[in-house]
Amino acid sequence: MAQAPAQYQGLRVEEQRTKLFAPHNGGELTFLHPPYGPDTYANVGLAIVQDNLRRPSMGETASLVHAAFNSDNKYSTEIKDIMRQAWLWGFTGTLYTPDGAFIQDDPEIRDGMPFMDRGSLEQKLKEGDPTVRFVPFGYKVGEISPLELAKNPYVVGLAGEEGAEQLARVADKYSGKPYK
Repeated sequence: MAQAPAQYQGLRVEEQRTKLFAPHNGGELTFLHPPYGPDTYANVGLAIVQDNLRRPSMGETASLVHAAFNSDNKYSTEIKDIMRQAWLWGFTGTLYTPDGAFIQDDPEIRDGMPFMDRGSLEQKLKEGDPTVRFVPFGYKVGEISPLELAKNPYVVGLAGEEGAEQLARVADKYSGKPYK
């Protein structure tokens, strides 16, 4: 048995995780299995960051869900089961204002919830930051068809055009109508 270097005082462990690949915006995303959670938004986000990984946006989570619904293996089955029981986190926040909704990928988390400041969001939007979007009110809310879901400006702002279409295709597989 080899002796550990002096800086190690305890047991050093490295566990391997399975990589799941999902198409996304003409490229490919990598998700790790087993998943983080179930737990709160803040705790799952913290666990992801503590492993030096990036929290997935809503659009990226939509790509994972869509890929799972177009696959038939033990991982896609598990993702579908998580969707039925506890949902998946998409780390994209919304700040509603009197004029509409600011949407931001991977917002700061404070007190267990996404924290977004209108002033800084307006500045980021002005600077062309792709992680921030604004959708004025006027979009349909409540019960909508999968086709309406794919074209809903808020859902497009939340998940991107590809993500909105992917969510609509998944929603079309359910007997009930999706809600925004």
